[in-house]
Amino acid sequence: MTDISDRLQRLIDLQSQIIDLAQIKRRMPYPDRKTSDYYENDVEHSFALAMAAWFLGDFYPHLSKELLIKYALVHDFVEIYAGDEMVIGRTPEAEMRKREREHLALQTLSELWHDFPEGLQAIDNYEKRDSPESRFIYALDKIMPDILNVLSEGKGYRVFNITPEMLIAAKDSKIALSDEVSELWSSLKEVLRENPDYFPKEQTNALLYCTTNEIKFRVGKRICSVKGIDLVQNPVEVNEIQSTNADELIQDKSRKVYEKVQRAVLVNDHFWEIPALNGFPGAYTKHVNQWFSADDWLALVRDKPNKEIFLVSKLCFVNGEETKVFTGRSRYVFRSSPSSGPGISLLKSISEEGSSDSLQDTWSKNPDLLNIDEPVWQEFTEWYKNQK
Repeated sequence: MTDISDRLQRLIDLQSQIIDLAQIKRRMPYPDRKTSDYYENDVEHSFALAMAAWFLGDFYPHLSKELLIKYALVHDFVEIYAGDEMVIGRTPEAEMRKREREHLALQTLSELWHDFPEGLQAIDNYEKRDSPESRFIYALDKIMPDILNVLSEGKGYRVFNITPEMLIAAKDSKIALSDEVSELWSSLKEVLRENPDYFPKEQTNALLYCTTNEIKFRVGKRICSVKGIDLVQNPVEVNEIQSTNADELIQDKSRKVYEKVQRAVLVNDHFWEIPALNGFPGAYTKHVNQWFSADDWLALVRDKPNKEIFLVSKLCFVNGEETKVFTGRSRYVFRSSPSSGPGISLLKSISEEGSSDSLQDTWSKNPDLLNIDEPVWQEFTEWYKNQK
């Protein structure tokens, strides 16, 4: 290949990575589609942040406008491999896991983009947050969703049941890293205080579903609505115990959430079980998924006659007097080879029986196709209606 053809191929590779970044959906409804379910993606967010930084650069001439724009463009690039996670409700433990995933993602990007050292250096400098420019972008990133919420008159706050108190608790300390953005945040908080209707009304009879995952919430909301149950989302996170017992894990997590909100709550969790490996990984699913590649998963069962894997979905209800766990199981099979592209390693390794698409491919095409929680929600709603 000639130098020009090599350069062209790398340009094609870069465009492919940008498309991968566009597949990362943020938990932020777009304001110009107030009645739709369209959510902002990471490319849209990064472009908006870069434009905002460019515009604001004139007001803060002591900051390098070039660095502001570069950091804004690459600030979420690690999410191609690490995923996006809402800042509100994030525990210190969840923050640590996020940092670990992003560190591994940066290592992957470093291997893929050794010929783009300036881009890699910008990502690394942003992650270190040891310059005024990196701290400015870090803080500005935190207020961009709130600007969209002003434009949508609080749709994101209501969808995720975010109160002003939750917002301030999650963001004040992070935004404080930049004096410049702190000024903007103070003014923006005043706008929000003047518009209390942007935030969810107190719904004392509603049942709280504590999840940051809007897809899980939509499934639960749809099924509960049919049964006349008012379900609202509350993205509370708590520190989790270490245990091999899935029921013990979810019950402990649910009780901790209940202690925070002091209302009847539902908590959902998932665990994968491989019968040929005596139920592994079970309660360790989250950790193992970070360690294993798709090829690692397939290597575990390569010599096993039984290629089955089960997704165990658990839903736990707690109201201060009663704790009840509901369990559903969905069957999948390991593929002969993993699917390509970014995604969760295990999901790239498995498929529904008879499907040529990996579970990751199915999810990427349409997340709502994976109605894996429907059976357990049906069981819960039948029980819950009988209690009232």
